[in-house]
Amino acid sequence: MFKVAVPSYHRSDVIASKTLAVLRLGGVPISDIYVFVVAEEEQAYRQALPEYQVIVGHLGLIKQRKFIQDFFPLDTLIVMADDDLQEVFEASYEGDLYKPSKKPILDLSDQFTQMFRRMAQEAVTICGFYPIDNLKFALANPQITTDFRYIVGALYLIKNVRDRETEPQVCDSHEDKERTILKYIKEGKTLRYNHICIKTKYFAEGGLNTPDRKIRHYDFGKMLVDMYPQFLRLKLKKRSNLIDCAFKRLKEQQP
Repeated sequence: MFKVAVPSYHRSDVIASKTLAVLRLGGVPISDIYVFVVAEEEQAYRQALPEYQVIVGHLGLIKQRKFIQDFFPLDTLIVMADDDLQEVFEASYEGDLYKPSKKPILDLSDQFTQMFRRMAQEAVTICGFYPIDNLKFALANPQITTDFRYIVGALYLIKNVRDRETEPQVCDSHEDKERTILKYIKEGKTLRYNHICIKTKYFAEGGLNTPDRKIRHYDFGKMLVDMYPQFLRLKLKKRSNLIDCAFKRLKEQQP
């Protein structure tokens, strides 16, 4: 059986209507969900979430994720979820018309269990989802892949091996990209379910959002590109006018 860990910061007022609602609708038992917070916000979260297990950890996403792995026993199967998920669904084609459509995942527990089983078969310790809710983009990919692909931090699965060699070190804003690279270097695969999509708002208010976040995002992104030029490149996102670090294509890698 797996556990769900939800690191949260400055979102005691919305977490119940977002990530926790998604998990509840997907049939994940409340007893298996742990919300990790900082000491200063413990009471606010306990008042907002009286039925949930609220655990005081550390400030900062990298430190909090490390605390989570130290909190759970070795080899525990953990679903890591951000606190502002809006939806998890399967991309599929509707009937014979090949029209992309959303298929609700009625049993998230079963979906997670299947993914953990596939992780064991592939001998990997991490598994991810398609990082955005674009149906056409998702369906352009094979259903399941093991080549080099981005494992987004908003929702992913791990086996708690506590391998410090594959834990991010650079900064919170790019910790998922660094983790993806380190896991790929160590395991030679990145298992991803490309037809299971997540909907969330990146750079949303609250959480780790700060006035200088986008500047720091660029600075640390450039540092990460310098560290791993074979995997990353700088790319301008036109909609946000944000210079980000993006993954390069390796061999037959898809977008």
